[in-house]
Amino acid sequence: MAAEVVVVVRILCTGNNVDGCCGVGVVAVVLIVVVVAVVAMVVVLALVVVVAVVVTMVAVVATMVVVVAKVAVF
Repeated sequence: MAAEVVVVVRILCTGNNVDGCCGVGVVAVVLIVVVVAVVAMVVVLALVVVVAVVVTMVAVVATMVVVVAKVAVF
């Protein structure tokens, strides 16, 4: 993530001042990139949790089907 921040800051800051510093603009860009990264991580974690719950439900249903089938045979 740090590399992306550096690249974005360099692209936006080139030519603004002699030393290439944007001042407050750099802080804003860094904050935006960090917020986007955090939101992306939260979305990925939420998707992982949803997939885990679905897999667990499928396993429970499959187990119940097997148990019912064994009981029905006898």
